[in-house]
Amino acid sequence: EWDDLVAYTVSHNLSGLECLTLIPGSVGASVVQNIGAYGAEVSQVVKQVRCFNIISKEFEVISALECEFDYRTSIFKRRPELLVVSVTFCLQVVPALYRFCPSLSDFISLMKLGLASIRFEQAQSAKQNFVISLLKTKVKMHFDKVRQLLTLPTLPIKLKRALVRFIRTKTMPDPKVVANVGCFFKSPVIEKTRFEALKSELKGEFEGIGIYPHSAEQVKVSAGDLIKKVGLNGYHFQNVKIEKDRPLIITSNGKATGVEIREFAEMVQSKVLKEFGIALEPEAVIVEPNLNSAILEHEVKAIFEEKYNQVQGSTLDNSKELSA
Repeated sequence: EWDDLVAYTVSHNLSGLECLTLIPGSVGASVVQNIGAYGAEVSQVVKQVRCFNIISKEFEVISALECEFDYRTSIFKRRPELLVVSVTFCLQVVPALYRFCPSLSDFISLMKLGLASIRFEQAQSAKQNFVISLLKTKVKMHFDKVRQLLTLPTLPIKLKRALVRFIRTKTMPDPKVVANVGCFFKSPVIEKTRFEALKSELKGEFEGIGIYPHSAEQVKVSAGDLIKKVGLNGYHFQNVKIEKDRPLIITSNGKATGVEIREFAEMVQSKVLKEFGIALEPEAVIVEPNLNSAILEHEVKAIFEEKYNQVQGSTLDNSKELSA
């Protein structure tokens, strides 16, 4: 399990994975998807990936460069015959001095960002009376400052992991409780020149939308902010809904069909494209069979059994190595 690895590295004072806390899935899958969060991607710390090729029946060691990592993708999505056996990460040992407290400059930045992100909210009924108002005031945090907090190099990694864990449990529904696949859409990456043209054309429409550097010529636009801007956060239709506080997440009440979810997602894409001229691409993999479900299930089983037998047959000389 991916988060078990993150927990292990943090407990052993190894820095590099802490911002990827609580992302569900396996270690092998992390490189297939090139998982990321809060400005960090797993590709930043991968040294090499060891695979088993089910066609050639041979093991292959693929370097980080050969993995062709990009935003939420890798060579493994284009070459499904490669089964990830193990991943080698290159992490940094945290100096003893920074395991429990940051440097002075990072501590000052932490205080500034912390104060800038805190807001106070009062209950509506409590605004008339000062004492009641004070007692019922809630302290909340603007999570838009979190990315900056997590980039502080000497901020203790245990604190970073705790912060990410807190945010994810507060803002993202548990897939074991509410049916969802996490972030459904990728944040679109567009050319800077096109973004400036759109910004000029749409006047103040981009106000409040997160824009992040992606490369020298490109920027990444927050898909969640785009969805929120077109008024779809919290929107639901029949069995499908968009999370109000995390508009990147599409949830089901447990009764939605795949067709319903796909059509709902297409509606979201269409509305964002119409209002902003920006296309949203699903991060979730959508499979659209052109066969009826019974035939599809039969063919999938046949393919799986064939590949499984190929792998089993190839383990005569490598059984211990493959099982490990």
